[in-house]
Amino acid sequence: MTSPPPSWRAKLRAALASAAAVAAVFCLIVSALVIANHAWLVKSDPLNAPALLELRRQFAEAPNSEALKLGIRAADLRARQVYFRHGERISTGRWLLLGGGLALLISLAAIPLLRDDTPDVAGLGPPPAEWVRRRAMRRGLAAGAVMLIAAALLVAWLAGTKSEGERKSESGEVNSKQ
Repeated sequence: MTSPPPSWRAKLRAALASAAAVAAVFCLIVSALVIANHAWLVKSDPLNAPALLELRRQFAEAPNSEALKLGIRAADLRARQVYFRHGERISTGRWLLLGGGLALLISLAAIPLLRDDTPDVAGLGPPPAEWVRRRAMRRGLAAGAVMLIAAALLVAWLAGTKSEGERKSESGEVNSKQ
């Protein structure tokens, strides 16, 4: 005896489960990249690069040197381009995390809405073990989604914090060393 073909609801549930899995993996990858980008930006502090600091030190000794002025301007431009490029990546990562998190939540929220109508089982005793296992899996998946979203929010918050170089740049401390 062959089983009946799956209903459109079952097919859509399977597609939503796949979409949720893809969205979860996407959010994990983007979170890792945003964290790595933020960590590099804080650690390297391109606005206070050793080469740029050395040129500034040399300029303090010879303030009339046009070659040093041009060298500082070029090094400063490169450092700022690197700094702002990484900042843009972090900002883009925030939006990607938001979109991926929304896709994950929508997929997970829609799966239970598409279940097939089940017969009334009131008074038939405890549910079968398979139902209990599936319920536990759904709860675990929901808990994982909540943790993933919390991690994404943490990443977005961390990415919004300012690095040492950014704080110095805003206060004008970096430019006063020239």
